[in-house]
Amino acid sequence: MNNIRWLLVIFSLLILLGSSWFSWQKWRSAQSGEVDEQNCASLQSVADHSQTEIRVGEQVLQVEVVNTSASITQGLSGRSKIGSDGLLFVLVPPRTPGFWMKEMQFNLDLIWISQGQVVQVDRGVAAPDPSQRLNELPVYRPAVAVDFVLEVVAGQAEAWGIEPGKKISCKKSSV
Repeated sequence: MNNIRWLLVIFSLLILLGSSWFSWQKWRSAQSGEVDEQNCASLQSVADHSQTEIRVGEQVLQVEVVNTSASITQGLSGRSKIGSDGLLFVLVPPRTPGFWMKEMQFNLDLIWISQGQVVQVDRGVAAPDPSQRLNELPVYRPAVAVDFVLEVVAGQAEAWGIEPGKKISCKKSSV
């Protein structure tokens, strides 16, 4: 009977310690402003073109958020540089968008994100030759529906270790 009593005491302590650890992690996350990957959808309500911090795997990035139809369509076309670590497209509802390099002035890596995880990386997507016709530009698509697309300067995905399977977490912008 004593063995059963000790097992119950140990089991109760394990439950209590596990609950305390979970509460501490939740508090720590709230203090840092970081939220779990399911809450990245809150980025649809931040001001278009605002800056925010995201984490992809272990890499922390300062990104510009675009979440309106007009800014998603425009993307980085016509810009000579990104101006931050990347441009994050917020897609609601999730879909399999087609991206092209119309009026792009530099090469990109396209990072496709679904349900808080990188699902595909298209590396070194080349800016078009200025003489190339619009109907000749290739269209890049993810293999599955995505809720985010992150565009970064070509080579950065590899440099930062961003690859399929990496998790994404977001901090809501204060702007």
